[in-house]
Amino acid sequence: MPSKWTYVFALLLPLITPSLPIRRLVAEYEHSGPFNLSHLAVDEERGRLFLAGANVLYQMDDLLRLRHKVETGPVLDSHFCGASGCGTGNSGNSSPTNNYNKVLAIDRRDNQLIVCGSVKQGSCSKYSLSDISNTP
Repeated sequence: MPSKWTYVFALLLPLITPSLPIRRLVAEYEHSGPFNLSHLAVDEERGRLFLAGANVLYQMDDLLRLRHKVETGPVLDSHFCGASGCGTGNSGNSSPTNNYNKVLAIDRRDNQLIVCGSVKQGSCSKYSLSDISNTP
């Protein structure tokens, strides 16, 4: 009768077989902001990665090298302000407010990145997929 170690080895053998592809970490990126990143979108056709979190939006290449960075906050905001901003009448009620990313989506038809946050009543902005520092 085989020992219990024979069964363990038999179970582990497929995991250590050299013919299986080995996944390796090829790159890493360290975000130094005070808040965590919360959303990820991948443009597989062009090899781009987009990361968003509080007050920041990153565009990375396929090797996780930073290509572009956009600061999305803090912005002057208040619950009295509309989606287009506070305007002159409500500017006294506004204060610097962190913009927490809520939506990060790729619009492949128009080659745009759609980003929605927690400020300006949750309004959204569009960015060019090729360079997020250039808004369309």
